[in-house]
Amino acid sequence: LPAWHQRHARWLHSQFGILWMGMPDVRMPYSTSSKHRTGSLCGVACHALASDTGKGVVITGGSKGLGYAMAKEFLAAGDRVVLCGRNASRLQAALRALRQAFPQGQVEGQPCDVADAAQVDALAELARNTVGPVSIWINNAGAVTSKRLLADVPADEIAAAVGANVLGSLFGSRAAIRLMRSQPAAPGPAYHVFNLGFSSWGASFSKTA
Repeated sequence: LPAWHQRHARWLHSQFGILWMGMPDVRMPYSTSSKHRTGSLCGVACHALASDTGKGVVITGGSKGLGYAMAKEFLAAGDRVVLCGRNASRLQAALRALRQAFPQGQVEGQPCDVADAAQVDALAELARNTVGPVSIWINNAGAVTSKRLLADVPADEIAAAVGANVLGSLFGSRAAIRLMRSQPAAPGPAYHVFNLGFSSWGASFSKTA
């Protein structure tokens, strides 16, 4: 993996307490701008997570790139991980590699298009039944259109980007909230939802209009 993926994954894992969305006082996440391609963590307060291990973690878009790098960090910390990706063969290859690298760990996964609410709900059920209770849900899956003038971008590219980036985050957050509400209550902010985006890419795209 590129070095910046590894650096961002380690930073995200160590700094996840910066912003959290806790249960049962659940609120929809809001976005904050960021210059990093990995986007912004979304939530409403502070809590440290990196010192605790053995958590259930869901990462969408986890078969490659930053999602895969984060999965490695969580498994190395002793957490249980569920991944998803649209490409089934790439996902299976990622699962095989992670299980080989962390034979004592637990990593599960299934294909999922995050723009499809039913598939996201099915992912939540997989997580409940395999690594639950789920403490951390990361909406990492995303898509971008080709870098050109908006007038020249095909409609299907725009629809795919909106589906993955907007609907994917909303459906993922909804599934995570429903799942976490059904889990046992715990003192303090026990459950957390994060959204990663492409804010720097979006900023550069806006300047081409």
